[in-house]
Amino acid sequence: MRNKIERYVIVTPEGNIKALPFDSTDKGVLEKLQKEIGGFIEGVTLDFDYLPWTGKVECYVNEEGINLKLPVNPYFKQEMPFPVLGNVIVRSK
Repeated sequence: MRNKIERYVIVTPEGNIKALPFDSTDKGVLEKLQKEIGGFIEGVTLDFDYLPWTGKVECYVNEEGINLKLPVNPYFKQEMPFPVLGNVIVRSK
């Protein structure tokens, strides 16, 4: 059984959504994801509330969001004591 190809969409705190021009088969995908996030990435599962999409999604966030004082991204929620900050990359298969 082959692995599914992951594609990525970035959601900014301002509500802009953009499909990224690469997928999980591209060389240097980690570096490309880090560039879009603006630093080191951390994989998390978040609740996404941006119609027409709602529900739990697998995402990447900037793991230094608090230290970098990134703005709150109001379109995502998590069951942790701190908000989701900065750009979020949503993984889709």
